Amino acid sequence: MVSLWIGRIAAALICAFGVAWLFDWVTGWWLGWNHIAICGYTGAIVQLGGMLGVLCTAYGFVAWAVSFFKSQQALQMIIGGVLIYAVPSVLPHYLGVDCAAPAAPTLQRSLP
Repeated sequence: MVSLWIGRIAAALICAFGVAWLFDWVTGWWLGWNHIAICGYTGAIVQLGGMLGVLCTAYGFVAWAVSFFKSQQALQMIIGGVLIYAVPSVLPHYLGVDCAAPAAPTLQRSLP
């Protein structure tokens, strides 16, 4: 039951990114616009995912401790909460949106 709800929450967050990406793709192809929807929604979706991830993880830890570290469903809640926290933060980067997660600076090596 726990994994079902974790999957539904993750699917809702990923679908929100997918719809925004698809809207940007269609408007970019048709009207020439660049990243309107996904850049606008990224902050809200990442904050919502972070909040739900922290709540799921905290609830999972409490349930796991109350069950004397024996509950498998509480472990599923902890792992699901960590994934819900992490996925919305990195997904826009892999969809190719540069306003959400700019490229990390690289170390410059000095050549002799």
